[in-house]
Amino acid sequence: IGAGAQGLHIGQRVGLGWTAETCEHCASCLQGERIFCSDLVPTIVGHAGGFAAKVRASWQWVIPLPEQLDPITAGPLLCGGVTVFHPLMQHKIQAVHKVGVIGIGGLGHIAIKLLKAWGCEITAFSSNLAKKHDLLKMGAHNVLQSDDYQAMKSYYSQFDLILSTVNVGLQWNEYLKLLSPRGAFH
Repeated sequence: IGAGAQGLHIGQRVGLGWTAETCEHCASCLQGERIFCSDLVPTIVGHAGGFAAKVRASWQWVIPLPEQLDPITAGPLLCGGVTVFHPLMQHKIQAVHKVGVIGIGGLGHIAIKLLKAWGCEITAFSSNLAKKHDLLKMGAHNVLQSDDYQAMKSYYSQFDLILSTVNVGLQWNEYLKLLSPRGAFH
């Protein structure tokens, strides 16, 4: 631990996500948007990342972990969890909002769990309706087939945020019709 590190001590259990270092003096860093720093150093690219015996990181990116948190559970939260959590903060999502999640794989599962804890009304969009029971149990209030545009009509202008976790082409106009007047697609 360097002399300038704050809030950390030797022996403390910590985690590290995608980012290991930022400059801390550019406009993005000073405005609290460190993820947009042009000098950002990733934990993994060019380094051994989670497979390394040792990892060097700036103290700002090292996250203290509660002792009661299982480290196996913490790992996904530090990567995929942040990926789906950041849009909630960026778009100022609160418990009163309706949020759609497209793609219920790893990121989509984490998004639903976060949104449930957040108190939002959640609609899951999946290409596999065999997951419907599990998605409802996980916290989704509604489940729609991701290409059933006829069924989507009853949801027009309702979503404050639609969070897409898929890397496939979508019928963008059909999904944009689902957004409320100030809604966002992320």
